[in-house]
Amino acid sequence: MVSISSRLFFSLLLIGTLLIPIKTIGQTTGIQEAESFLSTKSLKIPNGAQIAVALVSDTTFQTFGLRSENNQIISTLNDSVLFEIGSITKVMTAMLLMDFIIKDSISLHEKIEPYLPADFPKNDLQHVGSISFQELATHQSGLHRDPLKTKQYIRLSSNPWVHFNRQELINDLVNAKLKASGKYRYSNIGYILLGLLLEEIGKDSYASLLQNTILNRAMMPHTSLSTANTATGGFNVKGKQVDNWTLDTAAPAGGVVSCTADIAKFLSWTMDSSNELTRTCIEPINKGMINGTLFSYIGLGWNITETGLFKRYTYEDNLIWHNGSTAGFQSYIGFLQKRKIGVVVLTNFRSKTLHAIKLGEHMLSSLVENREGEK
Repeated sequence: MVSISSRLFFSLLLIGTLLIPIKTIGQTTGIQEAESFLSTKSLKIPNGAQIAVALVSDTTFQTFGLRSENNQIISTLNDSVLFEIGSITKVMTAMLLMDFIIKDSISLHEKIEPYLPADFPKNDLQHVGSISFQELATHQSGLHRDPLKTKQYIRLSSNPWVHFNRQELINDLVNAKLKASGKYRYSNIGYILLGLLLEEIGKDSYASLLQNTILNRAMMPHTSLSTANTATGGFNVKGKQVDNWTLDTAAPAGGVVSCTADIAKFLSWTMDSSNELTRTCIEPINKGMINGTLFSYIGLGWNITETGLFKRYTYEDNLIWHNGSTAGFQSYIGFLQKRKIGVVVLTNFRSKTLHAIKLGEHMLSSLVENREGEK
């Protein structure tokens, strides 16, 4: 495992910055703010670990990356390396829901009972059938977070979701105790159910809906659902390599693998205010809570941090964001709504001292300060 100071880390990053622009953004690398953020931290990065970053401004982006190899940190062109993006997948699942709403196939406030599959025991699922599509998409259904047998799955494998199938979902839903319905309660089970309902409505697989509605339109050729070894290898917080997650039934909650080049295109596509599908998903719907702290609002799939609440920065803009984590990966995607600038951070390691959210937010702040310093 390589241990490096933050100053060396970002000196290497600065030397090895690789630009892959549609057009260049200018001098907005985010280096200064990231270095400030990590100035008191010591990073321990296992061999094979990577950090991939994309900085996005409207229809342009630039990428850079680092890789630990043979006990050295080297700059690397990794914008096509595949990472597990975890719960950022939920943003895409919510967009699939909005696509059906725009097409008048369903209503956001409609109860899900009529759309439960034929093999679901509806008499045993009346409590679940009363949930609305909006409640599922905004984590206000009252459903529990993870499968009831999660601990058992973890004992079986470091790839726990491979044991979670359609019948396990049905069992979970039958035995679900809805708590705090109408209030924010993060739920992977809710998004798994949402994805299954979308398959019923669209008469197509989740993978096909994702491909045709989002990946093709946003021009994301490298992005797909996870299968064994689709993504590069990941490392847990102890620096040990762990199995890639294989999500089948659970794919709508966190099964996408992607790269910074593709997610940068997705972010640019999302920031386009003429795009009805993405525009309507970032409209605030309900109040939300994360780790017990108010973060303003929930959109469809997105977290919305209100103007003036973006950490210590007071500029007038809303931060639209989501993050993801799997056993050996962290991810972050965020953008400022008015300025149309954003950041993507993907890593294939977990760390106690470097979190994708914090790094992403500081790089986004650097983009703002750099842009407004040029005016």
